Amino acid sequence: MECKKEMDQVVLPVFYHVDPSDVRKQTGSFGKAFAKHGKTVDEEKVQRWRAAMTEAGSLSGWHVIKDHEYESKPIKEIIDHIDRILKRLNPKLLPIKEHMVGMDVHLEELKSLLKMQLDDVRMVGIYGIGGIGKTTIAKMVYNDILCQFNGASFLEGVKNRSKCYNDQLQLLQELLHGVMEGGHLKLESINDGMNMIKGRLGSKKVLVVFDDVNDLDEVQRLVRSYEWFGLGSRIIITTRDKHLLDEYGVDAYEAKVLQDKEAIELFSWHAFKVQNIREYYVEMSNCMIKYAQGLPLALEVLGSSLYNKTKDEWKSAIKKLKNNPNRKINDVLKISLDGLDDSLREVFLDIACLFKGKPKDLILRILDDCAEHDIGVLRDRCLITISYNMVQMHDLIQQMGWAIVREKHPKEPSKWSRLWDPDDIHKALSAQEGMEQVEAISYDLSRSKEMQVNKQVFESIKKLRFLELHWGGYHGSMTKTYKVFLPKDFELPSQELRYLCWDGYPLQTLPSNFNGENLVELRMRNSTIKQLWKGRKVLGKLKIIDLSGSRLLTKMPELSSMPNLEELDLTDCKG
Repeated sequence: MECKKEMDQVVLPVFYHVDPSDVRKQTGSFGKAFAKHGKTVDEEKVQRWRAAMTEAGSLSGWHVIKDHEYESKPIKEIIDHIDRILKRLNPKLLPIKEHMVGMDVHLEELKSLLKMQLDDVRMVGIYGIGGIGKTTIAKMVYNDILCQFNGASFLEGVKNRSKCYNDQLQLLQELLHGVMEGGHLKLESINDGMNMIKGRLGSKKVLVVFDDVNDLDEVQRLVRSYEWFGLGSRIIITTRDKHLLDEYGVDAYEAKVLQDKEAIELFSWHAFKVQNIREYYVEMSNCMIKYAQGLPLALEVLGSSLYNKTKDEWKSAIKKLKNNPNRKINDVLKISLDGLDDSLREVFLDIACLFKGKPKDLILRILDDCAEHDIGVLRDRCLITISYNMVQMHDLIQQMGWAIVREKHPKEPSKWSRLWDPDDIHKALSAQEGMEQVEAISYDLSRSKEMQVNKQVFESIKKLRFLELHWGGYHGSMTKTYKVFLPKDFELPSQELRYLCWDGYPLQTLPSNFNGENLVELRMRNSTIKQLWKGRKVLGKLKIIDLSGSRLLTKMPELSSMPNLEELDLTDCKG
């Protein structure tokens, strides 16, 4: 009990086969034993013991009654209780980048808005332009106040993970796993998860962060009302859209650009790996800092692009900035691509147009052997981030990549190397000219309009290595109306194809010209396919086949023709 008072330690009494009141009052069999033992020590020590027993007997604990119940039950309760205490005392903090500058002000102002001293349910929103550091600010606040809650969850990238039913289900599982402090939860449906949140969290004080929210529906698909949370709970939302916070009735905090002193320090950490600018680079550094205008992402990317560069390279970079009349952030970020070899640029464009938000291991499967190195370089240059195996890219950097693909032929998508926007894809495939330069197509069927594929145009895509037609916006309730119509003699350019995903593929077999010698992954969920191909084909690189939901499937190729196959999904194939 002295340690409780002097070192603020936690005391959890277990009254094993003894009544707590006997301990508190030193009566009954416990009192007799205590009195007998007290005869062998001095009176002062006995009085200290009595005071300690009185205090301990008054604490909340566990009363284990002899022969009353299996002792495994209270033992489990004790272990679970200690586990919860340890999680609060040693919370799992979120990783935050080194050399955070100017964050103390954000932290104090946000804590002021959160009003932690009040026992109500309170929501706060952080808004600002892309690259301003909203997610980082939210992480710092989360780490700072985490220990004051009974459960917590940081849901990162909500906008990009709310586009399909399965992603929403995963978000709900993450939310429940955090706030319930339990093991891995496997939900059958979104309704199950929402009912669990509504039913179980009303008495829990929790901390939840919804990061990068673009629409109110993205939050309401997970939590219909903040009243579902217990008193003392705090919810934080980060977004680019202040109107969203106003509409939701949330106290809003604007993340602003860095002041000059802070901008100089942040730039210096990335350009020189020290806190202060090197003497002979002050003037050139000031030019860069002025150009970035206090935007943290621009300062980090520009600084990193100049690390260990010569003065002539610095001067060249500054000159390039001065010749850019628009001075848009997109152009600032583009400078970070200077010096990248062709391989690195291609991987960067693939991630910007196709792979943002995808697992790193999927990207490595589809790209060539150099991808591991290239992804590491892109990460080091602040062009991408990798968190929990997911490859992410800031929206402004992604838009820069899109601009690079479009820049030579801005109004002619059939001449681009990559296609990702449904309107551009429709225009390209409906055109009467070839698509010889196209290497990749990612087509969201849920956002598309009806399209009759031009056979000659499609056959011209000889360089095609990535083809994805997917239901990105499917939420479980909408009807999947197929919108891409193929001619009967349709042929698929497949000599270079490494990834083929075609949800709802409308034919009974792959085209007769299908080669697939370079194919690594084949996904045709909910298709009308009866057999993949006729005759024998050897696909030595194929690792994954997913034909789930293809109810007409009657025949599969011999597995011996796919010696490196690792995964085969035939769920709900009824044939």
